[in-house]
Amino acid sequence: MGTILPVKQAQNRPQLGVLLRCPQCRSTLTGEGNLVCQLGHQYAVVDGVPRLLESRWDPKHDDLVFRTRLGFGRQWKQFANDATISPTDLMMHLPLGWDGSTFSGLVLDVGCGMGRYSALVSGMGATVVGLDPSDAVMVAAKRSPEGLFVQGDIVAAPFAPQTFDLVYSFGVIHHLPDPRQGLHACFELVRPGGLMLIWVYSERRDALRWFRRTARSVIRGTPSWTNAVSWFAAVCLWLAYLLPRRAFGLNRRRLAFYADKTFRQLRVDCYDALQAPLEAYLSAEDCRNWLRELPSQTSGFEKRSDGSGWILWARA
Repeated sequence: MGTILPVKQAQNRPQLGVLLRCPQCRSTLTGEGNLVCQLGHQYAVVDGVPRLLESRWDPKHDDLVFRTRLGFGRQWKQFANDATISPTDLMMHLPLGWDGSTFSGLVLDVGCGMGRYSALVSGMGATVVGLDPSDAVMVAAKRSPEGLFVQGDIVAAPFAPQTFDLVYSFGVIHHLPDPRQGLHACFELVRPGGLMLIWVYSERRDALRWFRRTARSVIRGTPSWTNAVSWFAAVCLWLAYLLPRRAFGLNRRRLAFYADKTFRQLRVDCYDALQAPLEAYLSAEDCRNWLRELPSQTSGFEKRSDGSGWILWARA
């Protein structure tokens, strides 16, 4: 049974060692300062965070995967203090009629970033493990020293199959080289009777999406403009949508997530949306077909209340 370096602030931290598996062969890991599997694969533990990063992506995606990890790691190191969320924001990721009891038991936060949702769900009484391939996971561990965080890739997940009561991923798999592969990898980790919950961008044609695509095309040609373009995008969205909403009490569905947010939060999310090397937009048919491929008891999908994307769910 594996163990990791103890952390005084977290009595449940040793449970993480029980959950971990080698991402290459999925055998158990033992050790403290370094983790070693039965086949001799070795991994470091840095500041209490196991570094179990391996990849099973097609090698042709190596550059894309590297740039995605680098970009999100840089983002959350730079803007961690500007990005805040509330329990209300968390509930927006639930299908209509569901409640907070969904976030219970042993939970995996896939693509946890700096751990914003991990902290909220943990505060609701669940045991949450945050998984992220970027260095943002170190920011998460520093900000939530009582949390359980692992650096790893969902398609080479350092856990045994069918481990978690709930596996959720909010705004992540559409940035993967193959979102469908990411969806299957998430579902594989759900125990029988457990639940997978995913939020992804939806396909649509409107002014906001045109603006987003145009801004992303500018940045692809000149990456050094990311900061400037994200500032410009945030100012435009603030003036066009959020300022009128606040000044005149307009109840607009679009960008409802930002109804109580600061400009700094909007600026961070603009940066988030523009710096990612890849993002996919799913159609209703994509959602339907992908869920049909899963060996689930029940599944479904619906639009998030603010119209920003799809909520997909499946019960193992």
